[in-house]
Amino acid sequence: MATIPTSCSSSSLLFLLGSSSSSLRRDRGSRSAYLPGAARRRTHLGALRASAKEIAFDQGSRSSLQAGVEKLAAAVGVTLGPRGRNVVLDEFGSPKVVNDGVTIARAIELADPMENAGAALIREVASKTNDSAGDGTTTASVLAREIIKLGLLSVTSGANPVSIKKGIDKTVHSLVEELEKKSRPVKGSGDIKAVAAISAGNDDFVGTMIAEAIDKVGPDGVLSIESSSSFETTVEVEEGMERDRGSRSAYLPGAARRRTHLGALRASAKEIAFDQGSRSSLQAGVEKLAAAVGVTLGPRGRNVVLDEFGSPKVVNDGVTIARAIELADPMENAGAALIREVASKTNDSAGDGTTTASVLAREIIKLGLLSVTSGANPVSIKKGIDKTVHSLVEELEKKSRPVKGSGDIKAVAAISAGNDDFVGTMIAEAIDKVGPDGVLSIESSSSFETTVEVEEGMEIDRGYISPQFVTNPEKSLVEFENARILVTDQKISSIKEILPLLEQTTQLRAPLLIIAEDVAGEALATLVVNKLRGILNVAAIKAPGFGERRKALLQDIAIVTGAEFQAKDLGLLVESTTVEQLGIARKVTISQSATTIIADIATKDEIQARIAQLKRELSQTDSVYDSEKLAERIAKLSGGVAVIKVGAATETELEDRKLRIEDAKNATFAAIEEGIVPGGGAAYVHLSTFVPAIKEKLDDPEERLGADIIQKALVAPAALIAHNAGVEGEVIVEKIKESEWEVGYNAMADKHENLVQAGVIDPAKVTRCALQNAASVAGMVLTTQAIVVEKPKKKASAASGAPEGSLAM
Repeated sequence: MATIPTSCSSSSLLFLLGSSSSSLRRDRGSRSAYLPGAARRRTHLGALRASAKEIAFDQGSRSSLQAGVEKLAAAVGVTLGPRGRNVVLDEFGSPKVVNDGVTIARAIELADPMENAGAALIREVASKTNDSAGDGTTTASVLAREIIKLGLLSVTSGANPVSIKKGIDKTVHSLVEELEKKSRPVKGSGDIKAVAAISAGNDDFVGTMIAEAIDKVGPDGVLSIESSSSFETTVEVEEGMERDRGSRSAYLPGAARRRTHLGALRASAKEIAFDQGSRSSLQAGVEKLAAAVGVTLGPRGRNVVLDEFGSPKVVNDGVTIARAIELADPMENAGAALIREVASKTNDSAGDGTTTASVLAREIIKLGLLSVTSGANPVSIKKGIDKTVHSLVEELEKKSRPVKGSGDIKAVAAISAGNDDFVGTMIAEAIDKVGPDGVLSIESSSSFETTVEVEEGMEIDRGYISPQFVTNPEKSLVEFENARILVTDQKISSIKEILPLLEQTTQLRAPLLIIAEDVAGEALATLVVNKLRGILNVAAIKAPGFGERRKALLQDIAIVTGAEFQAKDLGLLVESTTVEQLGIARKVTISQSATTIIADIATKDEIQARIAQLKRELSQTDSVYDSEKLAERIAKLSGGVAVIKVGAATETELEDRKLRIEDAKNATFAAIEEGIVPGGGAAYVHLSTFVPAIKEKLDDPEERLGADIIQKALVAPAALIAHNAGVEGEVIVEKIKESEWEVGYNAMADKHENLVQAGVIDPAKVTRCALQNAASVAGMVLTTQAIVVEKPKKKASAASGAPEGSLAM
């Protein structure tokens, strides 16, 4: 790793990189000393004395080990088989809902050190099986538990444990020989599909995907798994190869691995709850958070006051409320965290609908747990939920209609902003100026007025390379003002390539955005470390496009920012780049998937000249493909960025208005993308009438229970909107069911009418994402059999013996 001093001349700037040297080196200007391997070990050994140990003998030691083995194996064992359940792991950030034995085993640390030693043995069993076979970790854990339990019974009865072990070893050796004789080779894609499906919890879809992937690359090919930006799972074949030396993670030989593990922070003790207890705790947390979020739903929804550091926030935004709530009970907080996940996922994919998604998830979980408590199979219920939601999404796509003009845009934006016509008008005006493919940016105004201004700039369809670059954790964004921009088509992997540039930008105290083919390895690690230490204000994104088109797009970006494009084929290397060759942007906003650059006013003439050049190229080309790409580049450059400058009388009002405008912006683009449906929860109520026909196609009676659950849950948003408006929800829902598709209850006007004509409309994408995300998380909760959370720490007593004037920890 490298560290950049906070302030020093370029001649004294020192980067510290890993070395085999045993001498102690330090950077006088850095915020923390770097200690190479040997020095670190000597410092560690000399500074801390080994803690006192407790010793247990004979039956006492075996009983403690067995108790630990039993607890961990029980948590892992609930996942076994095609109808095995999930386990919720309450980890840093959002909780994990998993069905993988080794992941669960590695997450559990028991409070009792004797028992934890037994649990560690099962962890070792799971890890070794995973390392050698890649699967079978749960089976290995269950087998180990049974062998230990039965063996200890024999030892307790007086048998010789050494002789028992010899008998076990000889028997296993003979059984392995027999197994080798009985096994048969894989025969074609049918066997591959079956093996993959069973390993994935009887998921035929996964089996089909793996079989398809191996069919494309062959049995000796390489399979890589990545997250998709959509809800679909696809297989793509790309050029590449597998090699020993190109591993992305460091290899640590046995002894080094052990030292690293021992030197790492020890995981805190965990508490485990099983069966109904775990589900009840999750449901209680879900209920509490969804209730807080639900009060904001609809045009007559209420605000929520968040007592945060500084002045309190008064907000009406679901995801902001969800992210602000942490419950005291760790079991319940895991349930609340799942609703936070629903809200966040819906916000990330659709930009709005977070409250609706939370309400839907609560209802599906509540109704589903009633069925599970009555004896229904949760796995079958989940399958029924998934199949029903899939069919309803197809129906929703048929029923949605495209956005027609600024009237629809204004209506969508106004509804999303809490029936604020002013916001609707502002969004419609902004999109009218930059077009449906344009970019909208939201900033605070220096006055009380909210205005729309169009500035030069563009959007790039690439997000930050590392989330560690984020400067606004609440929104997961990188936000820079007056940033310097490096534009290059080169891959940056060594810190030496950008060291001179980092020295210069550090002295300027200006944020730096690096746009390159890639930033990886030592260079990326160094940037991240220095960013986290507050020494560098930097971010990096990958260059958009491929091949020659990438170069053209980078040239466009260079024009917009006033940068000199550092092209490798022209001999303009990154290590030779000076500050004068960097571009400047008035504002840069980077999300997980896109980057918005608002240009400095000085580049306006160059941008217009570039647009004119591209238009000439467009008029001269005969290629349809080139015409499309040139037109796309012209649109990006000429559209500019519509900047909505938000004004308000107080900081609280400003924050609330910005959140509403942000929701309105996201909802508007979602509507442009997938069309609109009637709002006010009416679309869900109408979709519920399609469920009986879907249900008839399901053979399994317990899958039909899943369809029933979705049918009942779909009416919850409309009922809650009515309730928040002071009207009986059930009566409203029944009346909507009897109406045509576009007819529903207008809570603002307190009447039933054609909602589309009245301007009460929702984006189809928001409606879809809210339902899909709610069903996804709810299904995981229903199939949860155990929950693992951090064991609450006992509060220190007031009389802790701390010296006067010091903090009692």
